[in-house]
Amino acid sequence: MAAVADFPEVKRALTNPIRREIVISYNENFTGGRNENYIEFDFSEITKESTLSSTNVEKTNIIDFSFNANFQQIQNKFERELAKYSNYISSDIEEAQRSFSEISKSISKINYEKIALEITPSNAVKFTIILNDTSILSVTKPFDKIDDLNENEVVFNLYKNRELLVSDATKVDELVKGINSYVQM
Repeated sequence: MAAVADFPEVKRALTNPIRREIVISYNENFTGGRNENYIEFDFSEITKESTLSSTNVEKTNIIDFSFNANFQQIQNKFERELAKYSNYISSDIEEAQRSFSEISKSISKINYEKIALEITPSNAVKFTIILNDTSILSVTKPFDKIDDLNENEVVFNLYKNRELLVSDATKVDELVKGINSYVQM
């Protein structure tokens, strides 16, 4: 696979085998006249370290576009839900998928033990997240735009020992930061 590539010698530790992409940026003085090329590689069968080499390209940037295992798990659960309950989504399916992907990037950063999600008949996605033995977080994101809820905001409920501690709407990144602080206490 490495022989197909055309770029200088690079060693890269591969710690997450889900998916990797390499962006190759050509120098402006490169005689081929190209500014950038995007080449995608599947590293799933390569061991933890791989050597890639060439002689023609002066500059190579390797950018890791993969996400953690939590993100992949959430995406897989959503795809299964979408296959069963896409009729619950009254808005554009592609827009709903985009919205879900943006929210799940943040949700996947929560330190949790288990997570479940469902597409609800009310045109929303609901995450039920077990944080630890005593705490459960419920996060809901409507697919339709709601006047009182911005694009990056979610509605959440936090329970401890099955008692509601807080229920509110907030930016998803602020929620993740707060929940991770709460879990570490």
